[in-house]
Amino acid sequence: MRPLFGIPILILAFSLLSCARHQGENIKLPEDIRRGREIFYDPNYGSTGLACANCHADFDDVNHPDDKIRPGHNLIGAHKRKVTWYGRFRGDALNITAAGAGLCVVMYQKKYGVTNPLKALTPEDAQALLAYF
Repeated sequence: MRPLFGIPILILAFSLLSCARHQGENIKLPEDIRRGREIFYDPNYGSTGLACANCHADFDDVNHPDDKIRPGHNLIGAHKRKVTWYGRFRGDALNITAAGAGLCVVMYQKKYGVTNPLKALTPEDAQALLAYF
Protein backbone atom coordinates (compact mmCIF):
# COMPACT_ATOMS: atom_id res chain seq x y z
CA MET A 1 0.00 0.00 0.00
CA ARG A 2 1.31 3.45 -0.91
CA PRO A 3 1.36 6.30 1.63
CA LEU A 4 -1.32 8.98 1.22
CA PHE A 5 0.79 11.91 2.39
CA GLY A 6 1.14 13.10 -1.22
CA ILE A 7 -2.59 13.88 -1.55
CA PRO A 8 -2.66 16.60 1.15
CA ILE A 9 0.40 18.17 -0.46
CA LEU A 10 -1.36 18.23 -3.83
CA ILE A 11 -4.46 19.80 -2.28
CA LEU A 12 -2.34 22.45 -0.54
CA ALA A 13 -0.44 23.23 -3.75
CA PHE A 14 -3.68 23.56 -5.72
CA SER A 15 -5.14 25.87 -3.04
CA LEU A 16 -2.05 28.10 -3.07
CA LEU A 17 -2.08 28.32 -6.86
CA SER A 18 -5.76 29.15 -6.82
CA CYS A 19 -5.22 31.94 -4.26
CA ALA A 20 -2.26 33.32 -6.19
CA ARG A 21 -4.35 33.43 -9.36
CA HIS A 22 -6.95 35.64 -7.64
CA GLN A 23 -4.48 38.08 -6.11
CA GLY A 24 -4.51 41.41 -7.84
CA GLU A 25 -7.96 40.92 -9.34
CA ASN A 26 -10.45 43.65 -8.59
CA ILE A 27 -13.32 42.33 -6.55
CA LYS A 28 -16.63 43.94 -7.49
CA LEU A 29 -18.21 45.46 -4.38
CA PRO A 30 -21.84 46.55 -4.13
CA GLU A 31 -22.12 50.25 -5.00
CA ASP A 32 -22.99 51.45 -1.46
CA ILE A 33 -20.01 49.63 0.05
CA ARG A 34 -17.68 50.88 -2.70
CA ARG A 35 -18.86 54.46 -2.17
CA GLY A 36 -18.57 54.13 1.63
CA ARG A 37 -15.00 52.89 1.30
CA GLU A 38 -14.23 55.76 -1.07
CA ILE A 39 -15.54 58.31 1.46
CA PHE A 40 -13.69 56.59 4.32
CA TYR A 41 -10.33 57.07 2.58
CA ASP A 42 -11.04 60.45 0.91
CA PRO A 43 -8.82 63.24 2.35
CA ASN A 44 -10.81 65.75 0.31
CA TYR A 45 -14.21 64.96 1.81
CA GLY A 46 -13.72 67.97 4.05
CA SER A 47 -11.40 70.94 3.96
CA THR A 48 -8.65 69.79 6.37
CA GLY A 49 -7.12 66.94 4.37
CA LEU A 50 -8.19 64.38 6.96
CA ALA A 51 -9.94 61.19 5.94
CA CYS A 52 -11.90 58.94 8.29
CA ALA A 53 -8.99 56.51 7.93
CA ASN A 54 -6.64 58.98 9.62
CA CYS A 55 -8.42 58.43 12.95
CA HIS A 56 -10.29 55.13 12.57
CA ALA A 57 -9.50 51.61 11.41
CA ASP A 58 -11.87 49.83 9.06
CA PHE A 59 -10.72 46.47 10.42
CA ASP A 60 -10.39 44.82 13.82
CA ASP A 61 -7.24 46.60 14.99
CA VAL A 62 -7.55 45.15 18.49
CA ASN A 63 -7.09 41.55 17.38
CA HIS A 64 -5.08 42.39 14.25
CA PRO A 65 -2.98 45.45 15.13
CA ASP A 66 -0.93 47.33 12.60
CA ASP A 67 1.77 49.92 13.22
CA LYS A 68 -0.58 52.92 13.53
CA ILE A 69 -1.85 54.69 16.63
CA ARG A 70 -5.31 56.10 15.94
CA PRO A 71 -7.22 58.56 18.13
CA GLY A 72 -10.58 56.98 17.22
CA HIS A 73 -11.92 53.47 17.71
CA ASN A 74 -12.37 51.08 14.81
CA LEU A 75 -15.67 51.32 12.97
CA ILE A 76 -16.39 47.64 12.47
CA GLY A 77 -20.05 47.10 13.35
CA ALA A 78 -20.78 50.81 13.81
CA HIS A 79 -24.01 50.33 11.85
CA LYS A 80 -25.29 48.07 14.65
CA ARG A 81 -24.80 50.54 17.48
CA LYS A 82 -27.82 51.79 19.40
CA VAL A 83 -26.10 54.94 20.65
CA THR A 84 -22.85 56.76 19.90
CA TRP A 85 -20.84 59.81 20.90
CA TYR A 86 -21.67 59.26 24.59
CA GLY A 87 -25.40 59.27 23.98
CA ARG A 88 -25.50 62.22 21.61
CA PHE A 89 -26.80 60.22 18.66
CA ARG A 90 -29.48 57.54 18.88
CA GLY A 91 -32.48 56.44 16.84
CA ASP A 92 -32.88 58.21 13.49
CA ALA A 93 -29.87 60.42 14.22
CA LEU A 94 -27.65 57.32 14.00
CA ASN A 95 -28.69 56.76 10.39
CA ILE A 96 -28.60 60.45 9.45
CA THR A 97 -25.05 60.86 10.84
CA ALA A 98 -23.81 57.40 9.77
CA ALA A 99 -23.34 56.25 13.37
CA GLY A 100 -21.93 59.62 14.39
CA ALA A 101 -19.60 60.15 11.41
CA GLY A 102 -21.42 63.42 10.70
CA LEU A 103 -19.92 64.88 13.87
CA CYS A 104 -16.41 63.94 12.71
CA VAL A 105 -17.17 65.64 9.40
CA VAL A 106 -18.07 68.83 11.28
CA MET A 107 -15.37 68.75 13.97
CA TYR A 108 -12.33 67.29 12.23
CA GLN A 109 -12.88 67.33 8.48
CA LYS A 110 -14.51 70.78 8.55
CA LYS A 111 -16.66 70.10 5.50
CA TYR A 112 -17.10 73.44 3.76
CA GLY A 113 -18.72 75.42 6.55
CA VAL A 114 -21.18 72.72 7.67
CA THR A 115 -21.80 73.09 11.41
CA ASN A 116 -24.72 70.73 12.02
CA PRO A 117 -23.72 67.05 12.18
CA LEU A 118 -27.27 66.10 11.18
CA LYS A 119 -26.70 67.91 7.86
CA ALA A 120 -23.03 67.02 7.33
CA LEU A 121 -23.73 63.97 5.14
CA THR A 122 -26.09 63.53 2.22
CA PRO A 123 -28.51 60.65 2.80
CA GLU A 124 -26.67 58.72 0.07
CA ASP A 125 -23.27 59.24 1.72
CA ALA A 126 -24.62 58.29 5.15
CA GLN A 127 -26.13 55.11 3.70
CA ALA A 128 -22.87 54.30 1.93
CA LEU A 129 -20.79 54.74 5.09
CA LEU A 130 -23.18 52.56 7.08
CA ALA A 131 -22.95 49.89 4.39
CA TYR A 132 -19.16 50.03 4.58
CA PHE A 133 -19.04 49.92 8.39
